[in-house]
Amino acid sequence: MTQPGQQPPNPYAPPTQQGWGPLPGWRPQAPPPQTGGAATTALLLAALSWVTCGPLVAIPAMILARRAIRAIERGEANPADLSTAKSAFWIALTSTLLSTVAILGYGLYVFIAVSRATGR
Repeated sequence: MTQPGQQPPNPYAPPTQQGWGPLPGWRPQAPPPQTGGAATTALLLAALSWVTCGPLVAIPAMILARRAIRAIERGEANPADLSTAKSAFWIALTSTLLSTVAILGYGLYVFIAVSRATGR
């Protein structure tokens, strides 16, 4: 119970022994590193590359994913985002490769069609 004019004890303060300071072995924990959002942005761009402009969106996704992976390896970003960044990189790479094969295949198709039409 508190005396009149006295503040009630703070229930969120670190545990203490009466007059002795913090309990032995108690240390405040550092907050986990904040997520920068680069891995999530890379994953979003990688997913969008499948339904939009292909390599024009996938290449920036790969760049963002690699930057996020390197930041995680250096300890500057949250390690929980590592799988997201790696997934984004591989999804974007697959999209880029398949888009490139499709574009080259279409170009070959047009080349063959034109050469057959002209008889050359």
